Order: sequence, then C-alpha cells, then structure tokens
Amino acid sequence: TAKKWGQLKAGFCAGKVMNSPPKKGWTAEGRLLRRKSDEQAKLELGSGGSDGTVELLTEIFTGGAKKVFCVQLGSGGTKGTATLLDTADVPVAAVNMTAKSEGSRELSYMIRKVLGDESVKEMIILEGTLELERITFPAGAEEEIDTFLEAVKSSKYFTFSKVEGYEDTKGIKEVGQTAFPTGTNPSVTNEHYSNAFT
Repeated sequence: TAKKWGQLKAGFCAGKVMNSPPKKGWTAEGRLLRRKSDEQAKLELGSGGSDGTVELLTEIFTGGAKKVFCVQLGSGGTKGTATLLDTADVPVAAVNMTAKSEGSRELSYMIRKVLGDESVKEMIILEGTLELERITFPAGAEEEIDTFLEAVKSSKYFTFSKVEGYEDTKGIKEVGQTAFPTGTNPSVTNEHYSNAFT
C-alpha cells in the first residue's frame, strides 16, 4: 500500500513505510511513477535542483526500499521552451522545443554530426555531464527537419513541432552544448500537503 508524501507520494513493498516531503520532482502533475532504483527515479525526476530534496530518494533506497511510488503534487508552473534554427545562410526559427514537464530542471542539448559518419546527425540531451538520451536522424536529407521531427517523437523529455508557417526544406542547424531555458515549478499549498497525508 502506498503512503503519501508532500510533493511526492511514496510507498514501500517490504512492509516498511516512511513519510517525508521531498520537493521539485520533474514529472507531469498527477502522474503516478513506480521506480525500483535511485538511478531510475532520478532519470525521471531529476535531482530537484539546488533547493530540491529529491536526493531523499537516495536515502530511502539505501535504507532498503525495493520499490517507490511517486506522484507530482501542486498546481501551476510553466514548461521551458526553446527554438531550433535551420541551416539557411541566415538561419531562421524552424522547430519549437518544449519540456514535457513544468519545472526548473536544468537540462542542456546539442545537435551535431555523428563522429565518423557525416551522413547521420544526433541530438543529445544532458543533465550536467550525465547523458539522458541520444537520438539520431539522417543528415542532409531533402526533408531533414521532417525526419528530425519524426525521430524526436521518442524523446522522454521534450516535445517538438515545426514553427507555425515554416515551409522551407533546409536542415536543422548544429549547435554545441546549449542550456535549455528552464520553466517554473508548480506551487504547493498547505491544502496540497494536507491532502497528501490523508
């Protein structure tokens, strides 16, 4: 049976239950997550940032938890957004990039040709120095942006869409490691905490 936390709810499947209010998890509001390791949880939730307490999950798993259930509480917040450029002589905005979750998780990205194979490009998503995902797509195709958009449908962290009105057939511009603009965290009130512990 899952006991509830403050911003996250958690339950143990070993007859031991602990309540605590970690904050600044990075996932969709109300979505229930079941995680079996500290590493798996942090890939989904992030570290919580400098003032977050998602690190508490490390202590919970170290203490013997085999399974943890988490769900984001609170309301509001905003998703970070960025715009990717095309390869025109004067690059223009071609693709919108939007975080899948509200929150201030600090991610970055790069787009480059695969080392040793210039026929393929890759988009790499990072958190600090940790690579979260790597997505490849054909480079130099006549409809490179369309093939890029098809490939990144698999991203666990972002959604992508063509900028409204963009109709060119250029490629997607390569960029070095670039900080993704953060969003803002959901607000959590006393009522959220009260409901979480009932």
